[in-house]
Amino acid sequence: VCSSDLLRAPGSSKMNRPPRLVVRTLGVTFATVAVILGGIFTVITVDLRDRVRAAENEKLHVAERVFNGMEARRQQEQIAAISTLAENPALKAALDTYVTERRFNDATNDQARATVARETDRLASLTSADVLAIVDTDGRVFARAGRATRDWPLDRAVNVPASGPSFQTVVNTDGGPYFVSGARLMLGDREIGALLVGTSLDAAYAQRLSDLSLAGVVVVANNRVVA
Repeated sequence: VCSSDLLRAPGSSKMNRPPRLVVRTLGVTFATVAVILGGIFTVITVDLRDRVRAAENEKLHVAERVFNGMEARRQQEQIAAISTLAENPALKAALDTYVTERRFNDATNDQARATVARETDRLASLTSADVLAIVDTDGRVFARAGRATRDWPLDRAVNVPASGPSFQTVVNTDGGPYFVSGARLMLGDREIGALLVGTSLDAAYAQRLSDLSLAGVVVVANNRVVA
């Protein structure tokens, strides 16, 4: 008998293999641990995402409140400034001359328009708005000055609110919408026109709002995204 045969015990190859029950137990244990860890990781991820989202929403709400307060004060200051500009005596006298005599004397009309145009240029230099316009009693542009005069051609009809000594509205032009603050030009108790100061609702305006609010800004006019 060979010595190697003496050293080999019957069934020794089976004894070297781990029992199937142990292998299955270890497999189930590892799978259970993996599922538990995966669940914990998912819960932590979702909770962290919700916390970050809540923090961002709160930051946006705070920025919105701050911005709304600043914008409300700015609009009030703008209305006050425009109301002061609307008391310009040379402007009102020239516009009144045009309104009174436009049907009888074309030369006087040209001279009155030139006077109003000069005063409009001077007033526009005192503001940072994109356009300063004068509309007559028919609601048409009589004179305008500023960077965006191309969007405000002479004799263009403008929808001016019918009531109130001062107002704010959105005016649509071929170059896009404008946020307009205005004041009526009164001579005694008679209205002779209105003074308008307009800001283009374009990408530059949206960027200024974004810088103030520290958030992304979308400008919507007439249910359409304009900037």
